[in-house]
Amino acid sequence: MWGGNDYGQVGIGSTDNQDKPVKVLENVKEFRFPDDRNPLCAAVTKDGSLYMWGSDSHGRLANGQLGSKQLTPYKVEFDRKDTKVANVYFPSDGVSKNGVAITTDGELYLWGTNSYNEINSSNSMYVTVPTRLLTNVESFTVYRGTCAAIEKSGALWLWGNNTYGIAGKIRTQSVVSPEEAVHILDGVKEVHLSYENGVAVRKNGTLWIWGYGRRRGQRTVDSPAADFTGGRNCRIL
Repeated sequence: MWGGNDYGQVGIGSTDNQDKPVKVLENVKEFRFPDDRNPLCAAVTKDGSLYMWGSDSHGRLANGQLGSKQLTPYKVEFDRKDTKVANVYFPSDGVSKNGVAITTDGELYLWGTNSYNEINSSNSMYVTVPTRLLTNVESFTVYRGTCAAIEKSGALWLWGNNTYGIAGKIRTQSVVSPEEAVHILDGVKEVHLSYENGVAVRKNGTLWIWGYGRRRGQRTVDSPAADFTGGRNCRIL
């Protein structure tokens, strides 16, 4: 790595800028920068270890501290010592300041902001260590605090920000904690979230939509699996 290093993002143990490449880690198979321009770095090595360094004010360094600088790569500790990370990423919607890791055996870990109970139902705004939420996870996405996980079986689970019923609960419930996660559909192969709607494509080629909609006065469709009034069920061509 090289370049600006005010926050230790080059990972050399100091904040001196670097005009030439410096080796920081070996055996790296995946590297991530957040898209929100925070000086934070993450790397997954071939043995499944996750390393973080740089600076972040939302707990995404996963080192148990908030607003700290990590000047050299720090090996993230998980609740199980044999945890092997398959991939890591940072949401890019500008609101969800989370770190996300999925392990080689399908366990889902989150850390960072907890404004909408994305991680737990505590009153804490931030969670600074990885928290295991689900197992057997195939894929995960989060958008503006709404979380969606697809299990390897195709089951789709929702929780977090429930504006317009997007997390699958009646709209009077503003947030859904992971403990209350809603199993909304089965046989799902992909899911997409926006501020107002959720969209899922099932393995049989049908498209399911829920959340905000203006149709005959109905404002919210919160459960496409149980009641699809006001929605659409379309076959993908």
